[in-house]
Amino acid sequence: MKPVFVAGLLGLLSLSFVPSISAQEASGFFRFKQERGDYNSGVAVRWPDPDNPGQSKLGVVLAAQALDATRGQGEMAPLDAVTADLGFGEVYLKLSLNETEDGIRIEHLFSSPGGFNTSGNGEEKISIAGGRIKGSWKLPPTEFFDDTYEADISFDLPLVDLKDPGKPLAAGGGDPGKAYAAYIAALAKGDIEAIKSALGESGGWRFSWLETDHDKARALEEEALHKPVKVSVLGGWEDGDRAMIRIEGPGRLGGKYTGRVMMQREAGVWRVASQELK
Repeated sequence: MKPVFVAGLLGLLSLSFVPSISAQEASGFFRFKQERGDYNSGVAVRWPDPDNPGQSKLGVVLAAQALDATRGQGEMAPLDAVTADLGFGEVYLKLSLNETEDGIRIEHLFSSPGGFNTSGNGEEKISIAGGRIKGSWKLPPTEFFDDTYEADISFDLPLVDLKDPGKPLAAGGGDPGKAYAAYIAALAKGDIEAIKSALGESGGWRFSWLETDHDKARALEEEALHKPVKVSVLGGWEDGDRAMIRIEGPGRLGGKYTGRVMMQREAGVWRVASQELK
Protein backbone atom coordinates (compact mmCIF):
# COMPACT_ATOMS: atom_id res chain seq x y z
CA MET A 1 0.00 0.00 0.00
CA LYS A 2 2.94 2.37 0.63
CA PRO A 3 3.83 2.91 -3.07
CA VAL A 4 0.20 3.68 -3.80
CA PHE A 5 0.11 6.28 -0.98
CA VAL A 6 3.32 7.94 -2.22
CA ALA A 7 2.09 8.04 -5.81
CA GLY A 8 -1.21 9.56 -4.73
CA LEU A 9 0.57 12.16 -2.62
CA LEU A 10 2.84 13.09 -5.52
CA GLY A 11 -0.20 13.41 -7.77
CA LEU A 12 -1.88 15.80 -5.36
CA LEU A 13 1.29 17.84 -5.04
CA SER A 14 1.69 18.07 -8.80
CA LEU A 15 -1.90 19.28 -9.16
CA SER A 16 -1.35 21.96 -6.53
CA PHE A 17 1.47 23.45 -8.62
CA VAL A 18 -0.49 23.67 -11.89
CA PRO A 19 -0.56 27.39 -12.79
CA SER A 20 -3.98 28.98 -12.71
CA ILE A 21 -5.29 29.92 -16.13
CA SER A 22 -6.17 33.30 -14.64
CA ALA A 23 -2.65 33.94 -13.30
CA GLN A 24 -1.29 37.40 -13.98
CA GLU A 25 2.38 37.52 -14.87
CA ALA A 26 4.12 40.81 -15.51
CA SER A 27 7.62 42.14 -15.04
CA GLY A 28 10.06 44.73 -16.29
CA PHE A 29 10.34 48.50 -16.32
CA PHE A 30 9.89 51.68 -18.34
CA ARG A 31 12.14 54.70 -17.80
CA PHE A 32 11.83 58.28 -19.00
CA LYS A 33 14.59 60.66 -17.88
CA GLN A 34 15.18 59.69 -14.24
CA GLU A 35 11.59 58.51 -13.69
CA ARG A 36 11.39 54.72 -13.72
CA GLY A 37 8.48 52.39 -13.11
CA ASP A 38 9.01 48.71 -12.22
CA TYR A 39 6.10 46.30 -12.71
CA ASN A 40 5.00 43.07 -11.06
CA SER A 41 1.30 42.99 -11.95
CA GLY A 42 -0.97 43.70 -14.89
CA VAL A 43 -4.36 43.36 -16.58
CA ALA A 44 -5.41 43.04 -20.22
CA VAL A 45 -8.80 44.06 -21.61
CA ARG A 46 -10.66 43.93 -24.90
CA TRP A 47 -13.79 45.92 -25.70
CA PRO A 48 -15.96 46.70 -28.75
CA ASP A 49 -14.59 49.42 -31.02
CA PRO A 50 -17.27 52.14 -30.98
CA ASP A 51 -16.14 53.46 -34.37
CA ASN A 52 -15.96 50.11 -36.16
CA PRO A 53 -18.87 47.72 -35.47
CA GLY A 54 -17.76 44.11 -35.21
CA GLN A 55 -14.19 45.04 -34.33
CA SER A 56 -12.45 45.31 -30.96
CA LYS A 57 -9.86 47.42 -29.18
CA LEU A 58 -7.11 46.05 -26.94
CA GLY A 59 -5.23 47.39 -23.98
CA VAL A 60 -2.78 46.31 -21.29
CA VAL A 61 -1.95 48.05 -18.02
CA LEU A 62 1.17 47.10 -16.08
CA ALA A 63 1.60 48.30 -12.51
CA ALA A 64 3.38 47.86 -9.21
CA GLN A 65 0.16 46.72 -7.52
CA ALA A 66 -2.85 44.58 -8.34
CA LEU A 67 -5.46 46.13 -10.63
CA ASP A 68 -9.09 45.28 -11.37
CA ALA A 69 -9.80 44.83 -15.07
CA THR A 70 -13.56 44.98 -14.54
CA ARG A 71 -13.26 48.65 -13.54
CA GLY A 72 -13.20 49.33 -17.28
CA GLN A 73 -16.58 47.73 -17.93
CA GLY A 74 -19.01 50.17 -19.51
CA GLU A 75 -16.49 53.02 -19.52
CA MET A 76 -15.70 55.12 -22.59
CA ALA A 77 -11.99 55.02 -21.71
CA PRO A 78 -11.48 51.58 -20.10
CA LEU A 79 -7.73 51.90 -19.52
CA ASP A 80 -8.20 55.22 -17.74
CA ALA A 81 -10.90 53.66 -15.57
CA VAL A 82 -8.60 50.78 -14.60
CA THR A 83 -6.00 53.25 -13.29
CA ALA A 84 -8.49 55.78 -11.86
CA ASP A 85 -7.83 54.79 -8.24
CA LEU A 86 -4.07 55.19 -8.54
CA GLY A 87 -2.68 58.39 -7.13
CA PHE A 88 -0.54 60.95 -8.93
CA GLY A 89 2.92 59.60 -9.61
CA GLU A 90 2.09 55.98 -8.80
CA VAL A 91 3.71 53.37 -11.01
CA TYR A 92 1.82 52.11 -14.07
CA LEU A 93 2.16 51.77 -17.84
CA LYS A 94 -0.87 51.98 -20.13
CA LEU A 95 -0.53 50.28 -23.50
CA SER A 96 -3.14 50.83 -26.22
CA LEU A 97 -2.66 48.05 -28.76
CA ASN A 98 -3.52 47.79 -32.45
CA GLU A 99 -4.05 44.54 -34.35
CA THR A 100 -2.68 44.75 -37.89
CA GLU A 101 -1.76 42.29 -40.63
CA ASP A 102 1.80 42.42 -39.30
CA GLY A 103 0.75 41.52 -35.75
CA ILE A 104 -0.17 43.36 -32.60
CA ARG A 105 1.65 46.63 -32.04
CA ILE A 106 1.80 49.25 -29.28
CA GLU A 107 -0.13 52.12 -30.81
CA HIS A 108 0.24 54.37 -27.78
CA LEU A 109 1.72 54.15 -24.30
CA PHE A 110 1.57 56.39 -21.26
CA SER A 111 4.01 55.98 -18.40
CA SER A 112 3.65 57.05 -14.79
CA PRO A 113 5.63 58.49 -13.16
CA GLY A 114 6.98 60.82 -15.82
CA GLY A 115 3.78 61.33 -17.83
CA PHE A 116 5.52 60.31 -21.07
CA ASN A 117 3.63 59.38 -24.25
CA THR A 118 5.05 57.46 -27.18
CA SER A 119 4.40 54.36 -29.30
CA GLY A 120 6.06 51.05 -30.01
CA ASN A 121 8.83 50.68 -32.57
CA GLY A 122 7.68 47.53 -34.34
CA GLU A 123 10.02 45.33 -32.33
CA GLU A 124 7.44 44.42 -29.70
CA LYS A 125 6.29 40.79 -29.72
CA ILE A 126 2.63 40.40 -28.72
CA SER A 127 0.25 37.52 -29.39
CA ILE A 128 -3.13 36.20 -28.27
CA ALA A 129 -3.87 32.52 -27.72
CA GLY A 130 -6.05 30.48 -25.41
CA GLY A 131 -7.76 33.50 -23.88
CA ARG A 132 -4.45 35.08 -22.88
CA ILE A 133 -2.26 37.84 -24.27
CA LYS A 134 1.48 37.44 -24.10
CA GLY A 135 4.03 40.08 -24.93
CA SER A 136 7.56 41.34 -24.55
CA TRP A 137 9.36 44.48 -25.64
CA LYS A 138 12.94 45.51 -25.10
CA LEU A 139 13.83 49.04 -26.16
CA PRO A 140 17.40 50.26 -25.62
CA PRO A 141 17.96 53.83 -24.40
CA THR A 142 16.41 56.03 -27.08
CA GLU A 143 16.98 59.76 -27.48
CA PHE A 144 14.15 62.21 -26.90
CA PHE A 145 15.50 65.73 -27.35
CA ASP A 146 18.08 66.02 -24.53
CA ASP A 147 16.74 63.01 -22.62
CA THR A 148 16.32 59.28 -23.12
CA TYR A 149 13.74 56.61 -22.49
CA GLU A 150 13.95 52.82 -22.46
CA ALA A 151 11.80 49.76 -21.81
CA ASP A 152 12.17 46.11 -20.94
CA ILE A 153 8.75 44.57 -20.25
CA SER A 154 7.08 41.20 -20.48
CA PHE A 155 3.60 39.98 -19.61
CA ASP A 156 1.38 36.91 -19.84
CA LEU A 157 -2.14 37.88 -18.81
CA PRO A 158 -5.72 36.61 -19.08
CA LEU A 159 -7.58 38.68 -21.67
CA VAL A 160 -10.76 40.08 -20.11
CA ASP A 161 -13.58 40.88 -22.52
CA LEU A 162 -15.52 43.92 -21.35
CA LYS A 163 -19.20 43.61 -22.19
CA ASP A 164 -21.93 46.20 -21.91
CA PRO A 165 -23.30 46.01 -18.36
CA GLY A 166 -26.91 46.19 -17.18
CA LYS A 167 -29.87 46.02 -19.53
CA PRO A 168 -29.88 47.07 -23.18
CA LEU A 169 -31.75 50.19 -24.24
CA ALA A 170 -33.75 50.17 -27.46
CA ALA A 171 -33.95 53.03 -29.94
CA GLY A 172 -34.97 56.16 -28.07
CA GLY A 173 -32.80 55.24 -25.09
CA GLY A 174 -35.57 55.18 -22.48
CA ASP A 175 -35.36 57.81 -19.75
CA PRO A 176 -31.61 58.48 -20.26
CA GLY A 177 -32.25 59.07 -23.96
CA LYS A 178 -35.14 61.44 -23.24
CA ALA A 179 -32.95 63.40 -20.82
CA TYR A 180 -30.21 63.81 -23.41
CA ALA A 181 -32.69 64.84 -26.10
CA ALA A 182 -34.00 67.51 -23.69
CA TYR A 183 -30.43 68.78 -23.18
CA ILE A 184 -29.90 69.11 -26.95
CA ALA A 185 -33.23 70.92 -27.27
CA ALA A 186 -32.19 73.31 -24.47
CA LEU A 187 -28.95 74.03 -26.33
CA ALA A 188 -30.88 74.84 -29.50
CA LYS A 189 -33.15 77.23 -27.57
CA GLY A 190 -30.37 78.81 -25.52
CA ASP A 191 -32.14 77.83 -22.28
CA ILE A 192 -29.31 78.26 -19.79
CA GLU A 193 -31.24 77.06 -16.72
CA ALA A 194 -32.30 73.85 -18.49
CA ILE A 195 -28.72 73.29 -19.65
CA LYS A 196 -27.40 73.75 -16.11
CA SER A 197 -29.94 71.23 -14.83
CA ALA A 198 -29.06 68.73 -17.57
CA LEU A 199 -25.34 68.94 -16.78
CA GLY A 200 -25.70 68.82 -12.99
CA GLU A 201 -23.10 70.14 -10.57
CA SER A 202 -20.15 68.56 -12.38
CA GLY A 203 -20.82 70.38 -15.65
CA GLY A 204 -23.37 73.09 -14.96
CA TRP A 205 -20.97 75.25 -12.92
CA ARG A 206 -19.73 76.79 -16.18
CA PHE A 207 -23.05 78.62 -16.45
CA SER A 208 -23.19 79.84 -12.85
CA TRP A 209 -21.36 83.19 -13.09
CA LEU A 210 -22.47 84.70 -16.39
CA GLU A 211 -22.98 88.44 -15.89
CA THR A 212 -23.40 89.89 -19.37
CA ASP A 213 -25.25 88.84 -22.52
CA HIS A 214 -21.85 88.41 -24.15
CA ASP A 215 -20.79 85.97 -21.40
CA LYS A 216 -24.01 83.99 -21.86
CA ALA A 217 -23.68 83.90 -25.65
CA ARG A 218 -20.07 82.74 -25.42
CA ALA A 219 -20.89 79.99 -22.89
CA LEU A 220 -23.76 78.76 -25.07
CA GLU A 221 -21.55 78.78 -28.16
CA GLU A 222 -18.83 76.76 -26.43
CA GLU A 223 -21.32 74.23 -25.07
CA ALA A 224 -23.10 73.80 -28.42
CA LEU A 225 -19.85 73.43 -30.38
CA HIS A 226 -19.52 70.01 -32.03
CA LYS A 227 -23.00 68.95 -30.94
CA PRO A 228 -26.05 68.14 -33.08
CA VAL A 229 -29.01 70.51 -33.25
CA LYS A 230 -31.39 67.60 -32.75
CA VAL A 231 -30.72 64.04 -31.82
CA SER A 232 -31.75 60.47 -32.46
CA VAL A 233 -30.86 57.92 -29.79
CA LEU A 234 -29.96 54.62 -31.44
CA GLY A 235 -29.73 52.50 -28.30
CA GLY A 236 -27.37 51.80 -25.45
CA TRP A 237 -27.46 50.27 -21.99
CA GLU A 238 -28.57 51.14 -18.47
CA ASP A 239 -26.89 49.83 -15.33
CA GLY A 240 -28.20 51.17 -12.02
CA ASP A 241 -27.51 54.89 -11.88
CA ARG A 242 -25.42 55.05 -15.02
CA ALA A 243 -26.23 54.58 -18.67
CA MET A 244 -24.52 54.94 -22.03
CA ILE A 245 -26.42 55.90 -25.16
CA ARG A 246 -25.42 55.97 -28.82
CA ILE A 247 -26.61 59.02 -30.69
CA GLU A 248 -26.59 60.70 -34.08
CA GLY A 249 -27.93 63.99 -35.39
CA PRO A 250 -27.41 66.81 -37.87
CA GLY A 251 -24.98 69.64 -37.17
CA ARG A 252 -25.71 73.34 -37.45
CA LEU A 253 -23.57 73.69 -40.58
CA GLY A 254 -24.52 70.40 -42.17
CA GLY A 255 -23.05 66.96 -41.83
CA LYS A 256 -23.86 64.54 -39.03
CA TYR A 257 -22.56 63.98 -35.52
CA THR A 258 -22.38 60.49 -34.05
CA GLY A 259 -21.00 59.12 -30.82
CA ARG A 260 -21.61 58.00 -27.27
CA VAL A 261 -22.87 59.79 -24.20
CA MET A 262 -22.47 58.69 -20.60
CA MET A 263 -25.48 59.57 -18.45
CA GLN A 264 -25.52 59.58 -14.64
CA ARG A 265 -28.64 59.52 -12.45
CA GLU A 266 -28.41 61.98 -9.56
CA ALA A 267 -31.26 62.22 -7.03
CA GLY A 268 -33.49 60.39 -9.50
CA VAL A 269 -32.70 62.70 -12.44
CA TRP A 270 -30.66 61.63 -15.47
CA ARG A 271 -27.88 64.10 -16.25
CA VAL A 272 -25.18 64.32 -18.93
CA ALA A 273 -21.88 63.10 -17.49
CA SER A 274 -19.55 62.96 -20.53
CA GLN A 275 -19.78 62.97 -24.31
CA GLU A 276 -17.66 61.52 -27.09
CA LEU A 277 -18.99 62.88 -30.39
CA LYS A 278 -17.51 63.47 -33.79
